[in-house]
Amino acid sequence: MAHETEPMLSLEEAQDRLLAAVGEPLPIEEVALEDAFGRVLAEPIQSAVDLPPWDNSSMDGFAVHAADVASASADVPVRLRVVGEARAGNPAGIDLPRGEGLREYIKTLAGIAVVGSDIQP
Repeated sequence: MAHETEPMLSLEEAQDRLLAAVGEPLPIEEVALEDAFGRVLAEPIQSAVDLPPWDNSSMDGFAVHAADVASASADVPVRLRVVGEARAGNPAGIDLPRGEGLREYIKTLAGIAVVGSDIQP
């Protein structure tokens, strides 16, 4: 006994069916922050200030100049002299010379420790 299948819906038909099943959006409500758990924002929000208020990194890695490693590959690595390290809360605060690297122990959102550098994982 063969199993019969329905023809594939177009994107527009699938969207129409989904929206018809969901119904109209609920009205917008303002609630206290402690009552907002499990709710969805009705519109985007944006902070009035940058947080944190400094350039920051999203990964640990090495501070290098991108131009120094642009030609690097697994087959042709680029070697740089590591001239120091910086840790979150204790940035090096130096201008990194071309051709050199600095180990950055930067945790997410910690300040970038080196002027004029890129962070490579």
